[in-house]
Amino acid sequence: MKHINFLPYSTTKCGPRLQYETNSTTALYFHCRFHPQQRIGNRYLVTLSPTPKGPPIADCRHKRFFHSTPLNMGGSAFSNQGVLTPRMSPETYHRLKTKYHDILKGLYGYVVTPPEAPGKTSYGDLDYLVAEPILSKKSKLTTMEDVKVAFGAEYMTAIAGATTSFAVPLELEGNSGDLEEGEEKEDGKTYAQIDVHICPSPENMWWVSFKHAYGDLWSILGIMARTKGLVADEKCLNLRIREIEDHNRELAKVELTKSVNETLEFFGLDVGKYERGFGGVKEVYEFLTESRFFEERSFTKKKFANASDRSKIGKRDMFKGWFDFLGVDVILVGKVLEGGQKEAENEDVTDGGKNGESVQEDRAESPEEGITREQVLEEALERFGKREEYEEKVKAWRRNLRVEMVARGVAKKLIDGGHNGPRSARTKSSKLRKQINEGEMDEIFDMTEEQVQMFIQDRVNELIESNANNTVSNTGSEVAAVSGSG
Repeated sequence: MKHINFLPYSTTKCGPRLQYETNSTTALYFHCRFHPQQRIGNRYLVTLSPTPKGPPIADCRHKRFFHSTPLNMGGSAFSNQGVLTPRMSPETYHRLKTKYHDILKGLYGYVVTPPEAPGKTSYGDLDYLVAEPILSKKSKLTTMEDVKVAFGAEYMTAIAGATTSFAVPLELEGNSGDLEEGEEKEDGKTYAQIDVHICPSPENMWWVSFKHAYGDLWSILGIMARTKGLVADEKCLNLRIREIEDHNRELAKVELTKSVNETLEFFGLDVGKYERGFGGVKEVYEFLTESRFFEERSFTKKKFANASDRSKIGKRDMFKGWFDFLGVDVILVGKVLEGGQKEAENEDVTDGGKNGESVQEDRAESPEEGITREQVLEEALERFGKREEYEEKVKAWRRNLRVEMVARGVAKKLIDGGHNGPRSARTKSSKLRKQINEGEMDEIFDMTEEQVQMFIQDRVNELIESNANNTVSNTGSEVAAVSGSG
């Protein structure tokens, strides 16, 4: 049995056989068992076992070779180049973190590493957020090439947006990188992966650091936030307008704040405690339960998770541990993550402390009814001064819905009644849409649904009459032309 990481095409499904290229370029075939929850970067784990030679590669479902890499990898940005970036021990990680932080401080005005999840026993890479590149003596701003030279990196690759990965030889550090048990060096050379993300401002740098702080802290807070109509992206905390979010999630956003402290305070969390850090994962969990938005039922009801949550539950120990802390069983059913209270015999989730006391028993039960989404909305609009922006956005959305209702309603009636073909009907409805958006027919915005339907029918009747008049006019012109030629 051999484990490799493989990069699929656009699908996460795996066929019954894959071709694997060995060092001797001999093609071997394997039965494949796909593990969708075990993913490293953009690579998925598959378990392969040798089989008799299969069909030619041209007839295989997957027509690419896959590079063999150790299962227990660290960073994965360079895995397709055969660069070994093993996981690092805490000692090595923190030593390198200080060294490369000092190097970056000579290139950028602001440098920070998001606080790590407490209790980690190994690290896959080093992450830095930077802002405000420093002007060099040659009067040019810092570039990623400058960073590569300063790091002494042998490899560099842009992995996503403003993030660049560097592979720095660990031999420069006087060691081989603290390989995990079971890993083997292929050519005696190992590297540390360093990811540098450029932020547009110091304010954004601190925000991004917060979003990625203490492992899965925000992943858990994010579930609480969504139940209250709040969502955070890489820029700020937003509220979502309920009547818009099911149609357009981005358009539904109203920015509340870019401040980490304001966000923590709005969630009812202690800023000082967050800044001091946590001695263990359990302390992070307890901190999260102090949020005024925490309701245990948010994590026990069905379909509480989005796609990102579903991917994390299978591969992030801290995220999964949160549900163990709550005493909740989580089951992945199809594409839905369902939660429910554990059976009585499984409820004793011990904290590893004195007497093995149950965490479930130490914590007060959640109230049946906490703060509602509507209450959070009203408080947020007042607290962050966003009421005018919110109301304008709702008004514009409703106006647009009414315009589309009229334009599409007219087009549908013209087509269904056989008065116009699809192209002609769409042209007429587009003209009507333009007239409304330019300020004509503003009365439609004060109409009831029934009145709107009557308005649509009136416009259809006008267009039918106009069609008839045009037909008569065209026929008359043709007759006149024939008479004149006679």
